[in-house]
Amino acid sequence: MKTFSKVLAILALTCVWGGVIACSNNSDPAPIYRTVTFNSDGGTAVQSQSVLNGQKADKPDDPTKTGYTFNGWFKGSETSAYDFDTAVNEDITLTAHWTANTYTVTFVTETGASDPDPATATVTFGQKLADIASVPTKLGFNFGGYYTEQLAEGTKFIDKDGKGCAAWNIASNTTLYAAFGVAIIYNTNHGAFNIDVENSNPDIYIVGKGLTSLAALDGTAKGYTFNGWSRTASGPVITEPAISTTEDTPQTFCALWTPIEYSITYEAGGFENPNSGTTSYTVEDAAINLSDARNGFEFDGWYDAATGGNKVESIPQGSTGNKTLYARWTSALGTKASPDTLGDIVFNNGRAIDYTEGLILHADAKAAAIAVCFNADGRSFGLKQTQDLNFVKDTTCAGWNATTANNFNDGSGNTSKITALADYTQENYPVIWWVDHYSAVATNLGTYSSDWYLPAKNEIVTELETESILNTLNASIAKIGDGADPLVRVVQNVAPYYVSSTVKQIGQIYVIDSSYGCNMHTLTEVNTKYIRAIHKFPSE
Repeated sequence: MKTFSKVLAILALTCVWGGVIACSNNSDPAPIYRTVTFNSDGGTAVQSQSVLNGQKADKPDDPTKTGYTFNGWFKGSETSAYDFDTAVNEDITLTAHWTANTYTVTFVTETGASDPDPATATVTFGQKLADIASVPTKLGFNFGGYYTEQLAEGTKFIDKDGKGCAAWNIASNTTLYAAFGVAIIYNTNHGAFNIDVENSNPDIYIVGKGLTSLAALDGTAKGYTFNGWSRTASGPVITEPAISTTEDTPQTFCALWTPIEYSITYEAGGFENPNSGTTSYTVEDAAINLSDARNGFEFDGWYDAATGGNKVESIPQGSTGNKTLYARWTSALGTKASPDTLGDIVFNNGRAIDYTEGLILHADAKAAAIAVCFNADGRSFGLKQTQDLNFVKDTTCAGWNATTANNFNDGSGNTSKITALADYTQENYPVIWWVDHYSAVATNLGTYSSDWYLPAKNEIVTELETESILNTLNASIAKIGDGADPLVRVVQNVAPYYVSSTVKQIGQIYVIDSSYGCNMHTLTEVNTKYIRAIHKFPSE
């Protein structure tokens, strides 16, 4: 019996132990691997490594890079080389550091020429040779520079004036050979215009060898297209060989150029550009002086950006590249005595300006703007009174509806009826009160300080029920920076927002909604919505 009990105990212990083992195996977390990336910085590629978290990366074979000595792998901005005995606990990138090698250059001259000065020089890979103290001379010949091969062949590293002219790209000690020959003269100008461009062509040619061809020039940055080399300033373009083997006198070549046209786009707010319609120019055109005041505006000038940017008073001769200039005004007094077109912006002196897509206004002009015209007889939206107010106090609806059930064509009629109510207070009628007292809260109305009211249904339904009209008003309002405007919200199909002062029955009011029409909504639906009053501006 005891033996049987021991067997059961052993079996039970074995099961428990096995269960623990099984449970432990099932709950082991998945191994985490980190990536070590090697950036060889122009050297030979090194394969990245996937390293188990907490383990060490293997140090790879050193990369190689022509002209450079490898200094080790570095992590980020650390100044000490990476220690490959370090545990890797994150993804890292190691970058190769290099030191450019230095080489000895030996200068050799031809028989009959003066000795080189200096005879040798040290050069760093990737850099130009230092200018030499003096160029060698040879009676009856011109010095054309030091080349990697004799007779002006190979790469030229010192030019005819003794100046380094090319980055050193030879990873060994090297001999350079002085080249002597007959002078070649290059004229890279275009008429009276100096085009200072880099010219890689030889300064001499060897008698009996001649010169097969000439390399092209790049004058794009100077505003010209290179058309070829010629013997004269007017052409024609030469054909190969450039210099025959029988030539033995100095040769002259002229670069042929065509000026590149560039354009100036004038964003002048709908007005003509300052140069009588001209928009295409070349690098050779005379300086363009930009004109001042435009059609009654107080003009601040032309700028190279729609907002901010630099003021541009002239386009100097020699300019290249397409440009866009933006007209800007410090304030807009307006060209119209009164608004008469959809989208007109109205200012606090009563004058107005046409909305145009290119119109740009400064902050002070925006501050002076108070309305946008929404139809041709001068009725306008007020722009400085967007508010978030409860429409009416819940307990005041009955009295208000009884008074305004009639459908005025002019919202001022509704306003006069409401303001005559016995319970007309700011608390009971916050929206109407606010619109009625608009002149007291707005500081930029100028001479227009009364008669603001909430529009009637009939006053806005025929004006705002089409998307095209709303889009024009939105664009005009955006010029003055009115923020999250209700009209914008309507076009974005988030409605109702635009509120009239006309009610049909108790607890309901007409609002502009996403159907672009004036439809009924309950007062609770239009609580805490944006409100915009209108005003009939008088003509001057």
